Amino acid sequence: MPVRIETKAPTFLIQKIEGDLHASDMQSLIQAMDQHLSSGQRLGLIIDTTGIGKVDTEVLKLSAQWFKRAGKSMGQLWIGYGMVIPAASTRFLLSSLLLVTRLPMPYKVFDTYDLAARWLGTRFREENLPVPDALKLYS
Repeated sequence: MPVRIETKAPTFLIQKIEGDLHASDMQSLIQAMDQHLSSGQRLGLIIDTTGIGKVDTEVLKLSAQWFKRAGKSMGQLWIGYGMVIPAASTRFLLSSLLLVTRLPMPYKVFDTYDLAARWLGTRFREENLPVPDALKLYS
């Protein structure tokens, strides 16, 4: 499966995407994230697309549906959503889309994991929450 979720702390997850992304992968990811949302735990999240390959168009549809359905819970529970997208053209396209379609939580698009981790650590401090050890390295 090209999507791997790494739990770095109860309040910090990394989604790493490596290889082609298909609808079945997205369904598994949505199921795992729904489970976390139902726990009521605050969460900081980084999605790292450094190793991503081709993305099925169905993945985009499933993502949009999920954000629409779960957006209220995400807005209440997610501390921040850092997106690591190394390709400048893809970052520009996503940033442009996000100007029109706002996500329900604080988010930012980065070209490196280090920058995303530094920003997410700042988000924890702004919320007066303990910074997970895995993010302290980037402060």
